[in-house]
Amino acid sequence: MINLSKPIGSLLSFFIVGCSSTSVQDYQATKPHFEFEKFFSGPLIAKGVLQKRGGLVTRKFEIKMRGEWQGNEGSLYEDFIYDDGEKYNRVLKIKRQSDGHYSGTAHDIIGEGLGRSEGFALQWKYTMAVPVDGKIYHINFDDWMYMVDDKTLINRSHMSNFGCEL
Repeated sequence: MINLSKPIGSLLSFFIVGCSSTSVQDYQATKPHFEFEKFFSGPLIAKGVLQKRGGLVTRKFEIKMRGEWQGNEGSLYEDFIYDDGEKYNRVLKIKRQSDGHYSGTAHDIIGEGLGRSEGFALQWKYTMAVPVDGKIYHINFDDWMYMVDDKTLINRSHMSNFGCEL
């Protein structure tokens, strides 16, 4: 008789680990340490793309930003320019909480966005009112930012609506 308990147990463990989600705490011991206020001070330029679920790039954009801070409160002025000529402006009001977390508001954010930084990573979670074809959709964002060096930050946004990834 063949005992399949070990192979099945190992396979089950593999799937459980593979399906677990990452926490910002997983980056606690990583370097360089991401200092939100320091990185987002003064003028910055970001470039990005929007992709469909399968990976097809549908739009490219550039964001010209300027961050200003006074104590634990800051403003991030963002001017988006899309490759089709569309322009969009936003001012994020950000506050560092006493426990090291961040909160943020803007005209297109529903309620308040919440962020946490550990090591080289920052995670932001928020819901944004996004206009599409004359309708407004409330899209959930799970933004992950990873500091590569003192001048380079990589951002990856996961968007969902009604539990479906967009």
